[in-house]
Amino acid sequence: MAAPCPHCGSTEGQDHLCAAQSLQLLGQVLDGRYKIESVLGQGGMGMVFRATQTSVQRPVAVKTLNPSLAAAPQFFERFRREAEIASRLRHPNVITIFDFGRAADGTCYYVMELLKGESLKELVKREGPMTLRRAVNLLEQATLGLAHAHEEGCVHRDLKPHNIMVQALDGKDFVKVLDFGLVKALEQDEEEQLTSTGQVLGTPQYMPPEQAGGESVDQRSDLYSMAGVLYFCLTGSSPYGANTVRKALTASLTQPVPPVNSKRQGAPVPPELDAFFTKALAPEKEDRYQNAQEFIDALLDAVEGLSADELDAHPTGGTAGTERGTGSRSRPGAGVEAAARVG
Repeated sequence: MAAPCPHCGSTEGQDHLCAAQSLQLLGQVLDGRYKIESVLGQGGMGMVFRATQTSVQRPVAVKTLNPSLAAAPQFFERFRREAEIASRLRHPNVITIFDFGRAADGTCYYVMELLKGESLKELVKREGPMTLRRAVNLLEQATLGLAHAHEEGCVHRDLKPHNIMVQALDGKDFVKVLDFGLVKALEQDEEEQLTSTGQVLGTPQYMPPEQAGGESVDQRSDLYSMAGVLYFCLTGSSPYGANTVRKALTASLTQPVPPVNSKRQGAPVPPELDAFFTKALAPEKEDRYQNAQEFIDALLDAVEGLSADELDAHPTGGTAGTERGTGSRSRPGAGVEAAARVG
């Protein structure tokens, strides 16, 4: 048994994920520039704090990476490279990264705009499955942001409802995609990953089979995950409901995509939308939509010609309950502040 961690008491060894060490930053000024004020979120990969950039008194979100991950060999160089790519992204539907670095104590961090709103995960949990109009509008915005990232050579690798933020601007939904760059920065090279750790980073419910199998991923992998997010918005559940990498891989390779209407009552979707999901969630990358614009065009084609009543029909049943919002408005929780989700 390993010696207890001096921060949290864990006996899992030096590679365990320790949140207590990150919590020591509360009240401190990180890297001489960012006053850490409160916790916005946490997970296995790190923590997100509300902070103030002391030089200009600007409120920001600071994401620190778990110290045990940051201690990995060559980690910072990979982190620096990926954070640099992510910080170049400039699109209305992508969160803005202002800064990144490594403090004197070894803490790796990056600094983002502070957003007010709630994630798709929180929104559907609170209001239930969405109308077709609202879901398509949100996913179109998110995919436009994703298209920009792909053009800049950035693959997300962990798209999920937690990582898509919905804000209300002028009474309408406005989307921001979060967490670009981090997952790729945390992964080792594919061969080393398979032979040394056996771990695959990502979220099983929305993970494409090539990622679950430890193979290389590209923009088509992101689009697979984005289709899973749309499925969640319409039904309140992921396509297969897999909660482990092994189950996700098995389901995506051996099971057909469950029809949306089998998980959604009171507001049926057209067969064209199920055909869209069949292609978007195909096991092989070559059989899916090959780029973000093709994905968007196919999605819009699938709902083209539907009446306003069909587009705005509220589901009466679904995994997460009944939606109470409108097809064109967001009702984020008052005062909810959020930034990139963790782990």
